[in-house]
Amino acid sequence: MARNRDCIVTTHAGSLPRPPDLTRMMWDLLDGQPVDTAHLQARVKQAVADVVARQREAGVDIVSDGEMSKVGFSNYVMQRYSGFANRAQFVATDLGDFPEIVNKLFVENEGGRHLVLPNVEGPIELRDEEAVYRDIANLKAALGARSPDTAFIAAVTPGQMLFNFPN
Repeated sequence: MARNRDCIVTTHAGSLPRPPDLTRMMWDLLDGQPVDTAHLQARVKQAVADVVARQREAGVDIVSDGEMSKVGFSNYVMQRYSGFANRAQFVATDLGDFPEIVNKLFVENEGGRHLVLPNVEGPIELRDEEAVYRDIANLKAALGARSPDTAFIAAVTPGQMLFNFPN
């Protein structure tokens, strides 16, 4: 990653808001609805280009793909890896004392209703070998001639997995 000794380099972590039509396609995938894969991939590529451009316009030094290809920061693994099934009983201990917030996040909010945190129920193996290569290609295309040293693609950590997948 590039360093700068003249200023504090800025970046961010996590998902950036996805366009509504892309969000809808991702929710449809989660819900088992048919989605045109070619259209989805083209839309992700365009969304990455748009989000990289917006970050550059805002002055972000180290940009990301905004996780446009992922339905969410950690639950996307169920789409890319086998071994996950059914819904786990999600227990956010930090929210336990605030049931009204849980209701707002996971019941009233449509995004929360699509949040799936499954159980690990079998061997975890790579399901979609091409997904990460598409992510890299989309980000490189969005960067154009700019160095990839000024960009990153986020990936869920084992610690986050342990937090979200209780078994």
